[in-house]
Amino acid sequence: MHRALMHALWLPALVLACGSSASSDGSAVAGASSTVGGGGAAAGPSIGTGGGGNSSVATGGGGSPSGGSAGSNSAGAGSAGAATQTAGAGGGSGGQGTAGNAGAGQDTPPEGVPSTYKLVYAQTFAAASSLNDLVFANPTQWKHNDAGYIESTGAGYSPPYRSPFSIAMIKSIQVQSFVMDLEMLQTSPDGDAHRDMALIWSFINPSEFYYAHVSTLHDGVAHNILIVDNADRKAISATFTKGYDWGRNVWKRMRVTHDVESGAMAVYDLDAPSPALLTATNTTFKGGYVGFGSFDNTGRVRNVKVWAATSTPGNPTFFSPAK
Repeated sequence: MHRALMHALWLPALVLACGSSASSDGSAVAGASSTVGGGGAAAGPSIGTGGGGNSSVATGGGGSPSGGSAGSNSAGAGSAGAATQTAGAGGGSGGQGTAGNAGAGQDTPPEGVPSTYKLVYAQTFAAASSLNDLVFANPTQWKHNDAGYIESTGAGYSPPYRSPFSIAMIKSIQVQSFVMDLEMLQTSPDGDAHRDMALIWSFINPSEFYYAHVSTLHDGVAHNILIVDNADRKAISATFTKGYDWGRNVWKRMRVTHDVESGAMAVYDLDAPSPALLTATNTTFKGGYVGFGSFDNTGRVRNVKVWAATSTPGNPTFFSPAK
């Protein structure tokens, strides 16, 4: 029933079932990679055959946040990009490979990702150097933890219009239609009616973007998809739930999708047997940077993957690296 509801939310060209994303099961994107370049996908037959490398350069192993198994890419031959593969902490198959996409079978996107999409970015955030993949609105309040994640420790940013105060953006790519999976853990204390994390996309600049505020309770702005268009954020949700239970010390596997042609966008909990948490339709912005953060709370992020039909190199002039 869940897949049927999700099919109803999307055009046939962008069927997005809320199935397993291979984000925490030893997924085979090698070692916390940065951008996956323009070569083809690997020869391996499926997602999830890789092992546990964690470098943000082109390492040989796969990379789940927990490390995965050590270099079991026997089925994959490495992707066809130009970057020379280096054997990472998890081993991995030999040959040529773009940044960490070796032996992962990435010619077959996971369930719910359109077959025409390619993996254009993957990062476990297991290594401290992975912070270099991002730019931050509040750079002094994003930290790396050796347990294999990054975290926002506070909200120290004053945006030009009312919008999230803690933002981290992937700096290497810009995308139009895309799917982004990531794991998030909300760390704010109980008692806050709006314990939240934010998913951000089509970010052109700090005054123009979409974001999803995934919060404990829904109201006029909380727990909504919102647009910032040279004005304070405005809710544009078509459907929403009453709120979202982040739990305590629980990693949540989240997904955001956007089809720029139809304007359809949605947010899912990949482990919940239910339809989308939030949906909206809006065609104002046709693409940009993607990222994550929080409106004004604290939280952790790991194991980010972005699939898209196409991507262009990023060179953001907004925000700063972590300090």
